[in-house]
This record gives sequence, C-alpha cells and structure tokens, in this order.
Amino acid sequence: MSYGLTCDLLADILPLEHRLSPRSVRRQLHRVANCLEADLGDEIGMINTQSSMPDGKDRPRAPMTVGLDGGYVHAREGSNRKAGWFEVMVGKSVPDKGDAKCFAMVQSLETRPRRRLGAVLDAQGLARGQSIHFVSDGGDTVRNLQLHLHGEAEHWLDWFHITMRITVMRQMAKSIVSIDTTDLADRIDRDLARIKWLLWHGNHVDGAEAADLLTWDLELADNKEATAKLEKALGEFSVYIRRNADFITNYGDKWATVSASLPVSRDRLSIRSCHAAWSRSSKCVGPRSVPTCFSRPEPRPSMAICGVASSVGIPI
Repeated sequence: MSYGLTCDLLADILPLEHRLSPRSVRRQLHRVANCLEADLGDEIGMINTQSSMPDGKDRPRAPMTVGLDGGYVHAREGSNRKAGWFEVMVGKSVPDKGDAKCFAMVQSLETRPRRRLGAVLDAQGLARGQSIHFVSDGGDTVRNLQLHLHGEAEHWLDWFHITMRITVMRQMAKSIVSIDTTDLADRIDRDLARIKWLLWHGNHVDGAEAADLLTWDLELADNKEATAKLEKALGEFSVYIRRNADFITNYGDKWATVSASLPVSRDRLSIRSCHAAWSRSSKCVGPRSVPTCFSRPEPRPSMAICGVASSVGIPI
C-alpha cells in the first residue's frame, strides 16, 4: 500500500482535524523502523533456540516453513526517480499454527541478515528441536542466508523454478516444425513431461540424464534453426538441476504435508510491473516495508512449493 493510500485510510477511520501528508507518514514509519533496527542486535551465525515449554519439557512441534525469494524494484536517489533498480530479498515464515510473518531487506545495505531472519522465527515461537523447511530458488544470495542457520533445517529447491523452466521449453517445442519427422514436437513434449515427472519424485540423476539425451537428439535434428533455442535451454536446465541436486526433494511426498508459498508474486517480479520508486534505505523490516508489487493477497497453487498435483500425484 502506498503512503498516499495509507493517508486516505487513516482519514476514513480516525477523527483527524487535518489530512496527513504522505511525507509525514513516511517520516514516522522510518522513525519507528530505526527504533526497531536499534533493538535488533548483532549479527549471528546460528539460531540459538533456548526457549522451552512452560513445564520445562520441550514437546515436538510441526516443522516451520520459510520461503525466501528476491526481486527488483525501481530505485530513487533524491529527486531522480530513474536511478535504475536494486534487489530486494523478501521472506515469509509460515508456522503450522498461527499467522505467517513477512520480512524484507536490501542485500547491498543489510549488515545483519541472519539476525533479522532469526528475529522473525523467534517471534513466532521457534522451539528447541523444531525443524525448519527452507524453500528458495538456486540463487547464491538467498541460499547463503539460510545455510547453517539452524541445526534442524532442511533446504529445498522451490518446485516453481523447475516447472517454470520446463513449461517454457514445452512451449518452445510446440513451435518446432521438422521436415522429415512431423511428430518431433510431440516426442520432445513427451520427453519433457517425463523429465518433469522424474524431478517431481526427486529423481534428479535420471532427470538430468534425460535432459542430456534430449539435447543430443536435438543436435541431430534436421531443422537446426528451429531447435537451437530449445537445445540451449535444455543445456542450461541440465546444469541448473545438477547444481541444485542436493536441494531437490521428493515433491510428491512433501505435497501432502507442506503448502507454504513464497512471498513474492512471480507475475510481478518484472521491474515493469512495479511503478513505485524506492530508495534503498527505505526498505525496513516488517510487512509494511514490502512494496505492493511484491504483495500477493492469496497464494496460488502454481506458486506453491510443489506446484499443482493431479489426482495420481503427478504435476500438471
């Protein structure tokens, strides 16, 4: 929500003598955020979960799921509203019971990212021995934030980033017209569907090998101009799967118990979808700091950790 809309909302619900200006709301928000920043504490290496139940005995709790992702927003430097853009990392922590919490940070300015994430988890009552499921893409920035942060953590590659690449390649296959073999596009689509099925069930070894075999078949295709882009995409996809092999799980099993969605709306990650300009220092912790171009009122199944499953447990 923009500062201007915030002023309109405050005028509707509060008996104000004068209408607040967006600049006043922004200044007050930054003042509160600076106070919260001062109380955050120093950077940490690992989360120290010393909390226990009231009777002194820790009871097992359901895992907490944390989604991490990044996106780009318009940058503003002084009066210059076209200062390029900068990356914002956003997170969403979803406990088994209770409300989810969000946070955001600018990686180039944040000096205590692990402390910030630890404060969010501690505020949600992370108990000693409780496990955490981290869900993210294969980016080094997001991955380094979560690694070795908690002793009972599991790290998963977000299924969305896998199925998104496969969906794009299947669209490429539909545009292929073979001179000698009229069903080339159909065969490629079947192979890509098989690769998707293998990865859905956590079989990254066979999935990467199947992608390599399909790449070699495209090298022998008669219409090189039509298959060149798909061949390149398959090669990059195979490298992506091998680099993230340790973080690919059996999504078919996880789907029955986990439904945490990442905080960033993928259809709004494009810089062209967000028209507001933000200064780097204006990105403070808390849900209020997340611009509307990152907000999503309702999680959609296609954006969830395991995508959309059919009745037989195979991703659509």
